[in-house]
Amino acid sequence: MVKVVLNYKSGNAPSTLELANGFRYLSVPQLQIPDNFIQILNQTAASSGIDITQSTIVKFRVSNLPTQTGSFLVSIGGASATVISYTECTDIFSCQVEVQISTPTTLDAGSYSITVSASNAIYTGGQSTATSTLKLKFVDYAKPVLISISPTVSRLQGGAMIVCGITIPVGSISITINIDNVKVEDNKVAFLKYSDWLNPSVREQFLGTDFLSSFLSGASQEDVTVINSTVSQLSQLQMGSMILFFRSRPATSTGLVDVVINLGQPSYNVYSVIEYLPDPTGDVQAEFIPVQGLPYTKVQITLKNFPLTYAVTELDVTISAQQLPSSALILVKSDLTSTKMSLSIPNILPGLRTINVSNAILPSRLASIPFTVIDPNPPTIESLSTENVYTDGKDSITVTVLNFGDVNVSTSDLSIQVQSSSSTDQTAKAIQADRITYDSTLSLSTITFKAPANSPGSAVVTLTITRLADSLNFVIFYVAVPTGSPTMTVQPTVGKDTGNVRVTCFLTNFRKVSGASDIQVSFGSVSLPETQLTVTSSFETTVVSFLSPDVSATSPTQVQISVFAIGRESQVGTAQFGITSTLRATLNFVDPPQVVFADNRGTKLVMVSIANVGTAGLTASDFEIVTTASTQNVPGLTASIQQVLQSTATTTDFDILLTAPTNPSNQSLAASFVISYKRDGSASAVKSVIFTVQILPSDKVYVSSFDPTSYFTDGRISMKISVQNLPSTIISQPASIFLIYFGNMTTSATSVTYTQSGTASKYTAQLRLRIPSVLDAYSVKPILKINTTGDMIEFPSSFSYVSPPNPDITSLKPGEGFTNTETEIEVTVSQLAGIENGLSDIIATITEQSCQLISFSQVNPALDQSLIQDYKIRLRTPCCVPEIVAGYATVFIAHRDFPNRYALASGSNGFHYIDASAPRVSSVVGDNSGA
Repeated sequence: MVKVVLNYKSGNAPSTLELANGFRYLSVPQLQIPDNFIQILNQTAASSGIDITQSTIVKFRVSNLPTQTGSFLVSIGGASATVISYTECTDIFSCQVEVQISTPTTLDAGSYSITVSASNAIYTGGQSTATSTLKLKFVDYAKPVLISISPTVSRLQGGAMIVCGITIPVGSISITINIDNVKVEDNKVAFLKYSDWLNPSVREQFLGTDFLSSFLSGASQEDVTVINSTVSQLSQLQMGSMILFFRSRPATSTGLVDVVINLGQPSYNVYSVIEYLPDPTGDVQAEFIPVQGLPYTKVQITLKNFPLTYAVTELDVTISAQQLPSSALILVKSDLTSTKMSLSIPNILPGLRTINVSNAILPSRLASIPFTVIDPNPPTIESLSTENVYTDGKDSITVTVLNFGDVNVSTSDLSIQVQSSSSTDQTAKAIQADRITYDSTLSLSTITFKAPANSPGSAVVTLTITRLADSLNFVIFYVAVPTGSPTMTVQPTVGKDTGNVRVTCFLTNFRKVSGASDIQVSFGSVSLPETQLTVTSSFETTVVSFLSPDVSATSPTQVQISVFAIGRESQVGTAQFGITSTLRATLNFVDPPQVVFADNRGTKLVMVSIANVGTAGLTASDFEIVTTASTQNVPGLTASIQQVLQSTATTTDFDILLTAPTNPSNQSLAASFVISYKRDGSASAVKSVIFTVQILPSDKVYVSSFDPTSYFTDGRISMKISVQNLPSTIISQPASIFLIYFGNMTTSATSVTYTQSGTASKYTAQLRLRIPSVLDAYSVKPILKINTTGDMIEFPSSFSYVSPPNPDITSLKPGEGFTNTETEIEVTVSQLAGIENGLSDIIATITEQSCQLISFSQVNPALDQSLIQDYKIRLRTPCCVPEIVAGYATVFIAHRDFPNRYALASGSNGFHYIDASAPRVSSVVGDNSGA
């Protein structure tokens, strides 16, 4: 790079300007002749080079030619060539031009480079020269020329077909061939015109003759068969060409051997060599693909250290002792590096098979190839009686298999192996099948065998019929034998004494049974026959169901249900079942269940309600009340019927007057009494009812009542609790000191009101709290804790959580709208959880797209908002998204706190979207039509 400075005058003042980029001097390019662009244009297909007597057009390129080149000269082997044409050079610095020349006719046969000389002032001495690396071959076609010879290698045993392409001079000639100075007899050379050899149909006909296969295999007694006997027919134009065929001779030593072919005159010789290769040594190496396949799969094999092979007829190929015919083989190539072939797998039995390949010339050179033949119709398990068995080896398995066995199959053909996955039991166990049958119509085999004892865990069962090469595996699971007593539950747990109640027993830790004949069931003292039992048994659970028998004659209040398997009488599942008598009177309730006497002269009135006395309009004189044995020893404690409040056939309510014990106790006392209908008439006194009242010490704090006594698992509603006998020191305390435990759930009172009791120093508290939510329905006896005193007070009875109802969409107004605009609709939902936090409590979607909520209202405004109730919800439907399409869409409504309980309106009950762009009837005017 050099600086360029311009000096100039601006007016009378001289100035200087320096160019920013400067000026770069480039080196002079050197001429090149790219070899890959040299092309001979008018050479005949049968030619092996340029005829020295004929001018031939050659095209090539010259690179790095500078511009303004005065001229350039072309020579070949020092002889001038005529430049026919060349392209123009347009690049500023250098370019590449394409040149066409005609070759000189003064050269002798040989190979020569192209030389180009270019004249230009930029060159030292005014001239530059380039010579091509690639040389052009010039041939004297007045003498024979060897075009090609193949193969150039042969085995010591001979037999290779040598194919030579040769040009010949004009006229009739004789052919003499010498291999290693030994002449091939004249009648043992075959030849063909080269022009005919280039004709595919002639070549195909020639290669398809019996001559070629015999010739290649070495089976022919003659070396060759003469194809054309008149050499003069080979003369074409100024020269002829032909293909010679002759066989290499057996040799005793390896190495190169001369081949001399003379075409009638001493100077008409062509020369080549054949290399005799030593016999291969070492193991034959085989590569093959694929390694497995169905019958008729084509396998490609490459063999190394394998004898040269000239034809498929030399190959000896067997698979599982079955000889493959030559028609199933293809010899792709065989040379000094490898032999490549392919074969077609015959239709043989599936399994691992060995393909053996050898050459008949050297049969000891054997290649053994493992190949897995895939069964086109593999065995398939159609059914399996069980996947699980116990570890003690007493369980049978029946398996039905498709495409396994044949009509002659027997248990002696069948091999069964059971391999455990347990690390402590590694040895596969061989067992004998109990039986095997074969259905030839369906190709099904049914096999029954007893699983051997094994460790717990999985095991692989292998079934094999070696004679047919049939095999399959499947997995079974060993389960530990149950020990100890079964665990049993029953549903329902209570039923009528007249029976006919469907009772279902669920047993775990109970060994699987085959059916009702293996089970014994007792319902109290009644043993049930197997015909009355329905049994479903698995390795996890056994389920036994039956209709309860009639036990009304004895009218027990409870019976024990016992279930055991015959032969395993020591492993019995038991459960209690309550009996409700159709005649027995039962206790409804006692209110209050707890009382406190002010002193030993006090009285208390409690209400007792009993059910199923069976007679209406009764009075106190129809009943008697007695103290139970546990209560008779309490001095002064009595109970008497004050009056009958109501008497129907189903319900009788009493006012019972209790007198205080003479000696008050500082401990709670459970006082029990029996109310009996005097005209019972039954031997079992089924019209008698025991009721119990808890008598508390006079200073005992207790819960006298609570409401409600049951509600849905949602909770969240208000409960009212009355607490008695509170000390005066507590009335200044806030509601938060009262904690209430609902099992694992805890809440505190939200408000409290204190009132003075009859005793000046005692107070009654009216508490309110919010019932906590739970997941599942159950009953619990709540406990009240007073933080300031530490008292833990159990409620007088249980509180029941019950399963809530599912909400339901009862109306959609309007029920349709357009896909491209929002529609305001009103959805009426029944039994929805209480909405206490406004619209945020509501989930509403249509086709899983969120709706815009507008408002909601209670159907019954008088209800507390925390209760499950009916609502009207106003919302806008989603629109204008790909998910919204014409048709019925599903409407989804749920409470955010309870999303698993939801209301759906789907199908024709859902919201109907209308495509606004589709034609539709907007109105019909008139209601008359003519026929």
